[in-house]
Amino acid sequence: MHNLTTSQLRTLVEAVGGLKDWPQATTDPRINHAIDCIVADEGEEPEYDEQLYAKEIEVCKGRGEFDQTS
Repeated sequence: MHNLTTSQLRTLVEAVGGLKDWPQATTDPRINHAIDCIVADEGEEPEYDEQLYAKEIEVCKGRGEFDQTS
């Protein structure tokens, strides 16, 4: 798998017609980081901190934001 820059992720989103709705968090820390890169302010490059993203996922699970199959 290739690592994409924030700029490349934004270009990808534009190529597929943009974001139709605000992206939802997933149970995959890498996907959540990619979402943060896409929605970040121009020039901002969010850092990947797997522990932080894992903690965020656990909080979302505790709130019932994911179905039981996630």
